Amino acid sequence: QTWTGRIAMRVELQGCFELYPTDGVPPPVPPTALPSVTPSFNIPDECMKWDTWVDTHQPGLQSRDDFEPIETVRAESHACADPVAIQCRTATPDHTMAAQSGQAVRCALWTGLVCNADDVDEPACFNYQVRLGCVRQTAECLSKIPTATPTAEPGA
Repeated sequence: QTWTGRIAMRVELQGCFELYPTDGVPPPVPPTALPSVTPSFNIPDECMKWDTWVDTHQPGLQSRDDFEPIETVRAESHACADPVAIQCRTATPDHTMAAQSGQAVRCALWTGLVCNADDVDEPACFNYQVRLGCVRQTAECLSKIPTATPTAEPGA
């Protein structure tokens, strides 16, 4: 098909759309998107097991951006195979959390860390580190994780 003499492409997404959980704060829903249910539960600090900090990319002369793609972070994280949380901070000795750095930084479990230099007031993004958090596999901690309850189909 063409549209006014140009090549056109149509994309259809089918299935149930659900946002991936982030740090307990649901991401903003675009006005055109359908509302979705985002799981919201708090895991007690004593039940979180944090992996080591990962820093695979640093802003420089070639790229003023900083990014830590979730695939790369997961590959570098050896103690957390099934993360439920992510933390991002500056790699400088003061280790300021990304949300308090004053820069427009996106830190999400689904994507990792993204800082675009065009979105910050400084000449370049700060260098950031990322780490993943998993639930400790103890009976006490696992009992604090909500589980879905199966329901019967209508008319069954």
